[in-house]
Amino acid sequence: MPERILVFVLVAAFFAVDAAAQGGSTDAQNCARIAPVEIGKPAYPIDPPPSGGPALPSEPGKQYELALAMESCGYAKEAVRVYRRAARGGHGKAARRLGRIFDCGVPGVPRDYAESLQWYDTARKLGESVPTPSRDGKC
Repeated sequence: MPERILVFVLVAAFFAVDAAAQGGSTDAQNCARIAPVEIGKPAYPIDPPPSGGPALPSEPGKQYELALAMESCGYAKEAVRVYRRAARGGHGKAARRLGRIFDCGVPGVPRDYAESLQWYDTARKLGESVPTPSRDGKC
């Protein structure tokens, strides 16, 4: 491995999202389960597999749910990567959320008006209603 790479314990995150949907976990418990870990170090309930870490789910809808959970726990920069994968897989809400993130900025992710327009356009093409971008910085 060229550098230290951080991954999320995605399997645990799915358990956290499912448990939250059923009312079984608190936000703090969910966030602890998706905290970043270093590849090769023990993870929260399990170690990452030898392949280098758990893979993202293949369904864009599950990717979007995971990204929402990651963002709500303060991992916005990492969530953007997952939103991108979901949006590229055809998930309109993920594309719209990326547009909003780059339009308004979030901690760890700077504003980028041009990128926000690209993601809003993608969301529109995927059938989502899209807000008017806020060039004036009022989000």
